[in-house]
Amino acid sequence: MLKSKFRIIQRLRRIHIENKGLKVLTMLLAFILYFVSRQPISDVRLTGIPIEFRGLNQGMEVMVDAQQTVNVRLRGPRDIVRGLTPNQIAVIADLSDKEPGERNIQFRPDDVSRPNDIEVLQIDPASITFRIDKKIRRLVEVRPNFSDELPEGFEIYSSSITPSQVEVEGPQSQVKSITSLKTETINLSDKKSDFKSFVDVEALQHSIRVKTPGPISVRIEIGEIRTRRTLRDVPVHWEDAQPGYRLLTQTLNVELYGPTSSLETIEQNQITAVIRTGKLTEKTASVKPEISLPDNVDKHVRIESYAPSEIKLKKH
Repeated sequence: MLKSKFRIIQRLRRIHIENKGLKVLTMLLAFILYFVSRQPISDVRLTGIPIEFRGLNQGMEVMVDAQQTVNVRLRGPRDIVRGLTPNQIAVIADLSDKEPGERNIQFRPDDVSRPNDIEVLQIDPASITFRIDKKIRRLVEVRPNFSDELPEGFEIYSSSITPSQVEVEGPQSQVKSITSLKTETINLSDKKSDFKSFVDVEALQHSIRVKTPGPISVRIEIGEIRTRRTLRDVPVHWEDAQPGYRLLTQTLNVELYGPTSSLETIEQNQITAVIRTGKLTEKTASVKPEISLPDNVDKHVRIESYAPSEIKLKKH
């Protein structure tokens, strides 16, 4: 019996001690809350608070003119509001009941996510206008974007892009309006020979995203400026000539196009003009000639034109 009473007394003592600890903790918390509540009240204006669009239906996109932000004026205990930064505040735009089209949202204090004991005094602007549009993807052609001029005496012969198209994603009305995209600028000021450049596409509207992995490879072929040169009186050779017929057109003029230095090395007798007629039955005939360049000619030289365009034949 005595032992039981002793145990009860010991337990009561422990509870009494533990309750003292709880009392101390409670008093400390009460003191902190009292101290905070007694702080001077201050206002603060935070700028550039981003808007978080929530509740948007799947497959839809929000269109705004720029990265939409607002300014918020807050009030609360001085030590708390002075330590606030824009990333601690968020302004929520609930789009869960918004249909596609031009829309407007009025902001209220409850739309501002903030620490406890902070009052929202003002949101500027108090409302925003935006558009909800269908999200789509589309392939768009990419074109090279050159800057500066090549050194004197040189020109671009050709350029090729890989990939030649990229896939973009964004609001339907904006994506459909894109006809092509340019690459970042490619500087030509010191280029005198072929080269390859790796670039990205130009900056797009912030709501348009390029989904094709980059970078884009652009190969540019550069060479000496090309000109034209006409070789006159190139003889016509009738390869399968038939007895009883004669050529009315004996020679023709051939216009070449290519690098100036390469054109200057080509002589008239290096150009061949050949016709093949097969068996003729008519008294007169007209045949298109086959014009050939020398085998060792610069690959950038080509036949631009020739005259006359047909060789005339006549029976004796």
